Amino acid sequence: MSRKFKTVPFAKPDITRRDRHAVDRVLKSGWITTAGVCARFEDSFKNFLNVPYAFAVSSATAGLHLALLSQDIGEGDIVIVPAMTFAATAEAVLYCGATPALADIEPDTLNIAPAALARTIEKYGPRVKAVIPVHHSGRSCKMDEILEICRPKNIKVIEDAAHSFPGTCRNRYQGTLGDIGVYSFYATKTMTTGEGGMVVTSDPKAADFIRKARLHGIDRDVWNRYSSPDAPPTYDVVCRGYKYNLTDTAAALGLSQMKRVLSMKESRKKIALLYTKEFSDLPGISLLPFDSESSFHLYIVRVGRKKRDEVYAALKAAGICCSVHYRPLHLMSFFRTVTAETEKELPEATSAYGEILSLPLFSAMSRKEIKYVIAVFKRTVYNIFK
Repeated sequence: MSRKFKTVPFAKPDITRRDRHAVDRVLKSGWITTAGVCARFEDSFKNFLNVPYAFAVSSATAGLHLALLSQDIGEGDIVIVPAMTFAATAEAVLYCGATPALADIEPDTLNIAPAALARTIEKYGPRVKAVIPVHHSGRSCKMDEILEICRPKNIKVIEDAAHSFPGTCRNRYQGTLGDIGVYSFYATKTMTTGEGGMVVTSDPKAADFIRKARLHGIDRDVWNRYSSPDAPPTYDVVCRGYKYNLTDTAAALGLSQMKRVLSMKESRKKIALLYTKEFSDLPGISLLPFDSESSFHLYIVRVGRKKRDEVYAALKAAGICCSVHYRPLHLMSFFRTVTAETEKELPEATSAYGEILSLPLFSAMSRKEIKYVIAVFKRTVYNIFK
C-alpha cells in the first residue's frame, strides 16, 4: 500500500473559523486575562452539566489540587488513585502534602476496580480521606459501587473527568456524581482551550474556597474593580491562594467549542464504531467493550503475545502516530519512591501496560485518514500474527 500521508496525527484540535474569530474578538477587546468571557464560559458549562458551581482554571491539574484542598486534604492523609492514570492525578495529591495510594484496575475498562478500591481502603484504614476515580478514555467508572464504598466512611470522591466531557453515567454527566469533578481542556482533549480546565461541584463550601483560592485568595473577582462603577478600589486576600485562573482568550475558544461539543462527540463515536467493526475479528487483538455513554476520547486496543511494541513500530513507520495510556504509576521511577504498592498488588495494571495501544481518534479526522489507519492497522496485525 502506498503511503498517503507524511503522518496521521494521534490527535488534532478541531478548530474552526468561528473559534478563531471568537478568540480574535477578545484580543481586539484589550482585555485578554480573566474577565467577563471567562464568567460566561463558566455559566455555559454549569448550565450544560446542570450543576450549581463551575470554575474555570488554568489546567485540570490545578483543578485537582484545588479540589483536594477544598476538602482539607493534607499531610498524613491518604488519597487513593488508580494505578493506570496520568501522573497529574497523583501529583495533585503530593501538592497537598498527602500521600497517593494505588488501586488496581478493571482489565476491560482500565478504570479503578471497586473491589481493589475496597482492599486499598482496608489496607490504610482511617487515613484514607479521598479517592480520585479516573474515567479512563471517557468510559465511566462504576460510580454507584464507588460511592457505596466511600460514603459510609466519609471518604470524599473527586472525579478526574479529564477524559470525560461530555460522557455520561446513568444519564448524568461524568464528573457530576461525586463531591467534585475536574475536567481538562488540554489540546488533545474532546474540546480545548489550548490549556485549561474546569472544576464543578454542588458543595457551596468547596465552591467558595475554589473561587477564591484559584486567584491568590482574593475575596472577589478583581476585574470587577475596573468594570463596575460601584466597586471599591481595593480588595482583600482571605486565604492561601494560587495563580490558577483561566484567561478570557482561552475561555473564548472554550465558549465557541461548547457549541459543537455534542457534534464533535458524535464524530468520534462514528470513528470508534467503524474501528470496532473493522477490528473485531483481528488475530491477537482484544477490543475494550463498546460503551455508548462514553465521551470517546481514546480508542484503545490490547495487543496480545507481547507484540504491542512491534505493532506500534510498524504503525509509526507507516506514518500513523499512536500512544500508550498509560504507563502505570508504580512503574514510574519517581512514584516508586512515594507509593507503597508493588506489581504483585497491581497485576491488572501491570499486565495491561504491556498490551494497550491507543489509535488516532479525533473529531477532525478526514475520511482518508480514517481509511488509512484502518487499512494499515489490519495489514500490520495480519502480518505480525500470521
